[in-house]
Formats: sequence, structure tokens, C-alpha cells
Amino acid sequence: MEWLKDNQALVMVILFTAVIALAITVLVLCNKIYKNFYVKKFSFTDILEETENGETVTIIAGNKSLNDITVSALGFSNGLCSFDYIAEYRKQAEINDGGKVVIPSRSTITLRLDRTSVESAVTKDFALAPKNLCAYVIDAYGGLSKGKTHVISKLFKADYKEHLKNEKLAEKKRKAEEKAEQRREKAEFLTIKRYRDEKLSLCEKWFLKRYNKRKGA
Repeated sequence: MEWLKDNQALVMVILFTAVIALAITVLVLCNKIYKNFYVKKFSFTDILEETENGETVTIIAGNKSLNDITVSALGFSNGLCSFDYIAEYRKQAEINDGGKVVIPSRSTITLRLDRTSVESAVTKDFALAPKNLCAYVIDAYGGLSKGKTHVISKLFKADYKEHLKNEKLAEKKRKAEEKAEQRREKAEFLTIKRYRDEKLSLCEKWFLKRYNKRKGA
């Protein structure tokens, strides 16, 4: 007791610090719980699957809240462009057109789509880079929730990069063929001039000789 009396100020500082630390911890935990259960109401998992009809991209949307949630839109977003596949989900789940899509509390729904058609749509046939590809859900109140698509994004980015590479190679080949055709036409024109006994310049003679040499090789 004597020690407590002699060190009242120190004890008050320790207690005050402990209370502040506890309050901060509680606030952080409450904020995390709020985000997980109210702000981040949905979780998203993306999968690439092999089927008899080809590759399928699968989105699993999970309801993390404590209440059932009605979904009005489900699909992908790439930048400012959205692609809603709720109609396809209704067909897969055998729900009538316009029927409610409900995700029960702590449950998931699964949407399976043809990989080629989805990739063509979200990249606009590779005119749009899949830089910000996400899965998204809009609930009945208009609330938007997005989640990253790790597997599908990686796949589509690799395909987009390969497409650009092939486009550059095709463009390089086209230019080479165009130049070759120009050289052929020029050589043909100079050959005709020579047959007509028209005088060729030194540059024209050099070009024709070089062209015929390459053609012979």
C-alpha cells in the first residue's frame, strides 16, 4: 500500500494507458466486424474449370451478412464497363424470368459461364485491357459490392498480352510483305525499262542487281 501511495501518479498513467489501449482495440475490432458483416456483405471466389464443352469461368458469390439478400445483378466489371449475367444465373438455377435471386445468410450462389464468351465480352474482343476486372453484385436496394477475380484476371491478362504480341507480329509481317511487294513492283518496272533500252541510273542499276541477286538466292 505504501508503494501505491508513493507512486499514485505512475499508477494513474499506467491505468490510463491501459484504458486507452483497450478502447483502441475495441474500436478496431468493431470496425473490422462492421466492415465484414455490413460493408463487405459479399465474398467472391473465382475458378477456372475444365468441362466436356470447354473451359468454364466460375464465380461463387457468398452472403456474409446475417440476413438473406436479394440480388438484382451479378457479373463482371472491367473499368467502367459492367457485364450482368443475372439472366444466365436464373437459367442455371431454373428460376423464372424476372424471379427473385436470393442468397440466404451465410450461403453462396454459383455462376458458371463459357470462358471464351466472357473473355470476348469483358475485353471487347481484346480492345479493352482487363486491368481492373472484378466480380460484382448489386442487391435489391442498389448496393454495389465488388471483389477481385484473382484466377480469371491473371488468365485474361495473359491472354491479352499474348494477343498484343500476336498483333505486333502480324503488323510486322504485314509491313514486311508490303515492302517486299513495293520492291517487286519497282524491280518489275526497272526490268521493263531495261528491256525498252531506257537508261537506268546508277541507283536503279544497283537496286535491280541487288534485288535479282536476293531473288536468285
